[in-house]
Amino acid sequence: MPRAVAESQHQLVAGVVASLSATINQGASDLQVAAAAPAPTAEELLLRLPKLRQWHGAVVMDGRTRALLASTGEQVPVEVLPPAIVDVAVAPVSVADGFLRTVTAIALPDNRLLAATSRVALPKVEAHSELRQALTFTTASGQVVASGRDEPDHTVRSLVAHAGAAAARGEHGTLYGASGPEHAVVTYAPVRSTELDSLVLGAVGIAHAAASPTTGFDGALPAALLVVVAISGFVLINRTLVAPLKRVRHDAIRVADGDLDTRVSTPRAAELRRVADAVEHCRVTMKATLVRPGTAVRRGRRRGPRARKRGMSAGFAVLLASLAVVAWAAGCVLVIGDRAVAVPQSVAASLHNQTAMAATAVQRSFTSGLTDLKAAVTVAAVPEAALKELHATQERYRSVYLVDETGRPGYRVGREPLRTQTVPPAFEGVRQDESRGRVAVLYAHVPLPGGGAAIGEFDVDRVADLLRRAPGEVRLLDAEMHTLVATGGYVAFEKVTVARVRRGVTEARDKDAVVRVVDDTAVVTATTLRQGALGRLAWSFVAEKPVADLALTGNTVRDRTLVVALIALLLGLLLLGWHHFLVIRPLRALAGQADRLVAGDRSTVLFSRRHDEIGTITSCLEICRQGLVDGVGRLGDVRRPAGNASEETTLFQRIEDDLGKTTLFERIEGDLDLDKTVQFQRCETRVGLR
Repeated sequence: MPRAVAESQHQLVAGVVASLSATINQGASDLQVAAAAPAPTAEELLLRLPKLRQWHGAVVMDGRTRALLASTGEQVPVEVLPPAIVDVAVAPVSVADGFLRTVTAIALPDNRLLAATSRVALPKVEAHSELRQALTFTTASGQVVASGRDEPDHTVRSLVAHAGAAAARGEHGTLYGASGPEHAVVTYAPVRSTELDSLVLGAVGIAHAAASPTTGFDGALPAALLVVVAISGFVLINRTLVAPLKRVRHDAIRVADGDLDTRVSTPRAAELRRVADAVEHCRVTMKATLVRPGTAVRRGRRRGPRARKRGMSAGFAVLLASLAVVAWAAGCVLVIGDRAVAVPQSVAASLHNQTAMAATAVQRSFTSGLTDLKAAVTVAAVPEAALKELHATQERYRSVYLVDETGRPGYRVGREPLRTQTVPPAFEGVRQDESRGRVAVLYAHVPLPGGGAAIGEFDVDRVADLLRRAPGEVRLLDAEMHTLVATGGYVAFEKVTVARVRRGVTEARDKDAVVRVVDDTAVVTATTLRQGALGRLAWSFVAEKPVADLALTGNTVRDRTLVVALIALLLGLLLLGWHHFLVIRPLRALAGQADRLVAGDRSTVLFSRRHDEIGTITSCLEICRQGLVDGVGRLGDVRRPAGNASEETTLFQRIEDDLGKTTLFERIEGDLDLDKTVQFQRCETRVGLR
């Protein structure tokens, strides 16, 4: 199946787990707010609960004996709670009708327990025919519920059982299996909270998808072309450069060894031909000296080398071979890199559900923020203390404060307010400030009985974290399509101008539902937030996911093709650079020295700086130059003079054995002023020097 479905399913389950954990934590926070103010009796404490949220049942009981002190609503199953409760405990009871019943209990200061039951609405997943997606929540006792329409088959039920058990143990992961002609992916994660260690609940997501469609790409053709290019380049360089260079080296060694009868071969490459002509010039000149001893050979005059055109440079063959590899890489990029990738309906449906879940989380966050603010100022006896506790326990607020009838801030907790100092609205709700600053000011407000209001400004960074649950780049837009919050880099209140995004938002407003706009470059999902406290604002939630970022088979083929093309490009450049700096440039330098030697420059010594074929040819040319200067006796087994190249070379005359009836050692001894401490051992062997 497409990996994009599995990745989207994993992110969907992670978002559901985070949303459900926040909802359960919110219930525990509401109980703590209700119990913060002292109550004379247990009955008065229970009367505060409906002001915060809808509890289906609540009890106050003794902490040690669990004796009932007061109750209201439906029966609370206190037997599911742990034996000892120090602070907060939450336990799931049963799952039915798409709701999760939880029992939340907190410890009161006077050794009493306050417990209440609530029904947590499970996230709804739209049943797409392509996905047959479902969500299952597993408790520690094995009770589950599925929000999908279809009953899973035996294979999927087995996967769900394993996933539910793993999620209840606190693990998370993904399982795959075959379900008929389709593939099933089961993603699981535990519902955990840092404050509610007693909660044991696992979320399991199920999805079905067909096998990935074929991309229409056959890798055999570009692979065969690459083989042809590689072999052709190898043959071209070998025949144009490598083999002729070895032949010139062989001929140069033969001439330097004293063989002046065999003609030097003529390569086609221009640089090699110039070097071969120089070797041939030396051979012809030295051979003419042997045939006619004493004949003066006029310097600068070419005797023997063939008068031919210089031909093509050796670097052109290397360049041609490198360009062939680069052309292959460019062809792969042009043909395969720009190929459109089709997005399967299963992937689009999965992104659709993921966006819907994220939009629901945003709506619930703003609604819960308004509810918390209302509870803090209506239930608590001291609003200032309640606001301080609210800001300390809830991360969604950047600032919480009280304002008077004119809108001037009074008591404040948190950062400096950004809201314009205007008269607060008469009715509670969530508003967008009219100021157009560097960030959008979104706040909840609740009127106070004695005048004024309580204001809670939302942290846009926290809102952006909720937006990141949707795929791709996500934006929260106002009624005029101005950007309020976004996940990427954005300018506050910048109007959206991208046509596909505007089209998606417009269709979402007309149909009042999440829509999908899929084209060749991006998948756009959008919805209008019409629930909860945001119902009157007509804000829009839009996510744009590039098709190139999806884990599809076509994208995988394209990405790997681009990697292979990049490697081929680098190898082509390496081929060109390697031959240019290690072969072509030294060969051109040698050809220049060879031209000067042919032109008559016999005094310049040719130094070999390389231990390769070119260095060998240079040494042979130097021996041939010495043969032109000093005669053919310098060829063959004659060694080069010892010492550094910069030292002056002195040629001694041969000393005969019976010259003046004095040995070489005696002549040297007579010319030295010997010290008594220096002793010479006389040599019985006669020594001759050149």
